[in-house]
Amino acid sequence: MEILDQNDQLVRTLEGKNEPGINRMVWDFRYEPTTVPVLRNPPPNMPWVPLDDKGERVLYSWDLDLNGGKRGPRAAPGTYKVRLKAHDQTLSEELVVLKDPKSTGTLSDIEEQVTFSLKLRHLINQTTDMINNIEWMRKDLQELRKTELDKQLGEKVNYLEMQLIEIEKVLYDINLTGAREDAFRNPMKLYGRLLALANDVGTSSSDFKPTEQQLEVGAILEGRLQVQSEKYREVLKKEIPAVNALLKKAKVNIQIGEQNKTKGA
Repeated sequence: MEILDQNDQLVRTLEGKNEPGINRMVWDFRYEPTTVPVLRNPPPNMPWVPLDDKGERVLYSWDLDLNGGKRGPRAAPGTYKVRLKAHDQTLSEELVVLKDPKSTGTLSDIEEQVTFSLKLRHLINQTTDMINNIEWMRKDLQELRKTELDKQLGEKVNYLEMQLIEIEKVLYDINLTGAREDAFRNPMKLYGRLLALANDVGTSSSDFKPTEQQLEVGAILEGRLQVQSEKYREVLKKEIPAVNALLKKAKVNIQIGEQNKTKGA
């Protein structure tokens, strides 16, 4: 089942159980939630931190003020389309979302808030994409260390990982081990700050337009993310091709590169 807005833009996709008989799907009036970072390496200098059977570990957000930012923004009141697809058949119906009569926020205020919340979701997903791709590349670099590398290639691999870590540690606290007390040892990084702002905008003041302070903080965080994005693109453009060229020359069957990208976020 797909929920579309007035411009036929996809808001949410829901999967049914596909069992014979009546199936029920519930839309909570929210857009798609944010994507989630998947860590594939222990923290630096902490090889004892375990990975699961898939070679992954969770990026925990212990602070309750962050979790609300992971949910998709609430849809503004208005007319939507519900499109049901089953057994090569499609059925569409209109759905009108009404404004809470007890809310003192205007429709214009709510729409402005949703627009800003969607922008924050996009920034969060950008951050997640970078984290996920860096984790994949660092994982590949760790695999390379298990092989015999000549001095030049070994130095290039170490330098590339150092550059990736320098970017990644601005995106989230790379020293997190999963223990609850870790969340209080170091300042919150970009991923956590964006989640906190998204929670504040979309939960604490969801029926009102963003405040000047919220917009200012959003602009600051976007600027910081842009700096890291530029550094990341520079590494993709220069350092990774140089390492891959050396790997090809050494006949090592590993190529470093991006493996994850969020679509439509």
